[in-house]
Amino acid sequence: MKKKIYVLVALVMVLSFSGCDTKFKMPFNLGGSKYEDATKEFMEAAKNAEVDKMKSLVDDEKAFEDYRPSLDDNADDKNKTDEKMIKSIVAYEDECAKKITYDILEKDDDKKTVKLKCKYVDSKEFIKTYMQEAIRAMAKISMNKKAKEEDTDKAFEQAYQNAKANVTDTFVEQEVNLEFVDKDDKAKIKEISKEFSKVLTANIEDAFKEAMGQGADTEPIQENKKDVKKNK
Repeated sequence: MKKKIYVLVALVMVLSFSGCDTKFKMPFNLGGSKYEDATKEFMEAAKNAEVDKMKSLVDDEKAFEDYRPSLDDNADDKNKTDEKMIKSIVAYEDECAKKITYDILEKDDDKKTVKLKCKYVDSKEFIKTYMQEAIRAMAKISMNKKAKEEDTDKAFEQAYQNAKANVTDTFVEQEVNLEFVDKDDKAKIKEISKEFSKVLTANIEDAFKEAMGQGADTEPIQENKKDVKKNK
């Protein structure tokens, strides 16, 4: 008897909803918005260095390439030494990407925006140390007339490993506002902002500027920053 009553009540509720002039809306969200889902999909692709997937989630592919240029770009202007260093930096960048964490602070489906709070590795100390190690190694090789290409490869690899061993990760926090556009019924990130690029690349650009004595952009709040004593 109770079972029949439950079925009857359910039937009455369905009929009452279907007879309404206005659409029935659930009082809660059964899942994330497509903009939130796109954000999560992009961030997971970034953490796993899935470049093609990341590119497919950005509306302006040219903007994406500006954020992460191909190793083949301007190949004629690169010598083998530059190429080896670039490959090492990209490997480090991908390693840092795995350590990115983030929280979604706000989302606005009407404005097609998502606000993130990200924590990522700032590469400034690593890049400075790596360049110092690489310069020392290359100076030694340049003095060895019998040095071969494989010696250069080993020197760069050793410089990379020395920098990794001697530098502790410094994490910084950065808030990022993502804007989306709808394309073919799919949410895509409108552009890669400067702030977002820092998160995705471990702030590589500013790290090189600082290591080469150029002015870097304003830094975000740093956590666990180690005091570096200058050698007199």
